[in-house]
Amino acid sequence: MIRKGKPVSEQIKIVVSFVMLFSGAFTAGVTEVEASAYYHEISLPSLNKEQLVVFPLISDVYEVADENYTNVCIVEEEDGEYVPRLIRKKLRMTERTIEKKHSAAIRNLDKKENNSISLLVNMPEDLGPIHGLKLDTPLRDYERSVSVYGQSAAGDSWEKIVSKELLYDYSRFADVRKNRLTFPEKQYSALRIDIHAVTDVQASRLMKLRETFEDTQKKERTETKTLERRPFRVDSVHVFVHHTEEEVEAVVTKNYSPESWSIDKNRADEPVVRVSTNREPLTQLRVKTESRNFSRPVVLKAGSKDDNRILARQTLYDLSYRDFRKNRTTVKFNETRTRHLRLLPEKVENTPLPIEDIELRGHVYETVFLAKPGKSYRLTFSAKQTEASMPDNTVIKELVKKDFSPVPATLKPRRKDTASTTFSLRDFLSSKLFFIIVIVLMVAVLSLALYSTWKQV
Repeated sequence: MIRKGKPVSEQIKIVVSFVMLFSGAFTAGVTEVEASAYYHEISLPSLNKEQLVVFPLISDVYEVADENYTNVCIVEEEDGEYVPRLIRKKLRMTERTIEKKHSAAIRNLDKKENNSISLLVNMPEDLGPIHGLKLDTPLRDYERSVSVYGQSAAGDSWEKIVSKELLYDYSRFADVRKNRLTFPEKQYSALRIDIHAVTDVQASRLMKLRETFEDTQKKERTETKTLERRPFRVDSVHVFVHHTEEEVEAVVTKNYSPESWSIDKNRADEPVVRVSTNREPLTQLRVKTESRNFSRPVVLKAGSKDDNRILARQTLYDLSYRDFRKNRTTVKFNETRTRHLRLLPEKVENTPLPIEDIELRGHVYETVFLAKPGKSYRLTFSAKQTEASMPDNTVIKELVKKDFSPVPATLKPRRKDTASTTFSLRDFLSSKLFFIIVIVLMVAVLSLALYSTWKQV
C-alpha cells in the first residue's frame, strides 16, 4: 500500500519499478523451457516378447536435449522407472560377401595301395557351407592328382565332390602354382582327401660325369644321376567359407525446416542472413536463389552476433552458358547443434544475392531400448540426469553388436505433463494466471496513487 504524504512522482516510480520487475520475470519465464514438464509418448508395435525397439529423434527433442543427450530419458509409464537406452547416429548399412579361410584339423591318415593316401579332415563346428580347400605343402616342382569326398552333416554318407583334379607347382620354370580346389558350396561334417601317387621319383639336378682316356683319345664316358623319392607332405589343410558382413554405406541425413530466417537489412553494406533452428544436428545450409552466373565467398558462423565461431568458409557460385550448368549453393560444415546461424559475405563490395529460401540438412539420431510386452513408455527430459547416473546400457550395446534387429517405433507430438502436482516457479511466471495477477495489481496500485493525489488536492 502507498503511504500518505509521499510525492506523486515517487509513487509513480514505485509503480513503474513494480511493473518492470514482474514483466522481466514474466519474459524470462516465457522464454525458458521447463524441460522436465514435457514428454513424448512412444508409439510401439504389438509385442509378444521382450524386443529391442528403435525410433528416430525429432526436432522437438533436439530443441530441449542437451549437447550429449544426457537429459533424454526413457521412462516406463506404469512404475515411472528409467529404462536403459542407447542414442546413436543413424547409419545406412549394406551387406558385403567376403571369403574367409578356416583351418581344418587332420584327424587321421590312411595309407592305401597304388602309392596313395587318404586324409580324414574334420570341419570346425558351426562353420556353414564350404566351397573350397587348400593343401599347404613345402614341396616344389610337383604334380599330384587329388580326389575329395564330403561327409554329409548327418555323418551317414560320403559324396564325391572332386575327381582326380591336378595340383601342381612349376616354380622351377615360372611362378605358376595351384594348391587349391574349388567345388559347389555345401555343408559337410568331414572331408576325405585322396592323394594319388603321393610319392614320386625325381632325378637330381646334379649329374656326375666320368670319362676314360687312352693315348690322348677318349675311350669311355659315364654319366651318373641320383634319383630322389619325394613324398607329398601336407603341413595343413584350410577350407574356405563365404561370410556376409554389414558395413556402413553412409550416415543417414534428412532435411530440417528452419524455425525462421531473415535478411538483416539494417546494414546495407554487409547484409547478414540470420537463421534460427531447433538445435538439430546440422551439417549443411543451402541457399535457394534464382540468380545465375555469380560467385560469392561467404562465411558461416554459429551463435548470436557476439559469437564469432566460424563453421565454414566457402564460395557459392553458379555458372550457366547454353547447355552448360555448374553450381554450388550449399555450405557444408561439421555437425553442430546451435540455436542460431549467420551467413555473411566475405567481400562486402559484391551485390547482395537475392535469396528465396534457406534449407537445412543434418544427421539423424535414433534411440534404442529394450521394451517389454504390455508396457507403455515415454521419452522425458530430466535436468538431474548425468552420464554417471544414467541406467547402464551395456546390455543394449551387446545386443546391437550381435546383430539383433530392433523393431521400429515412433514418437508422438510433445505434450505437457499436466499431472505433475509439484510447484514450479518458472511455470507460474509463464502462466496466464500470473499475467492476470500482474495486471490487477497494476490497476490497483495506479488507482490508489490517483486517489491519494486527488485527496491531496
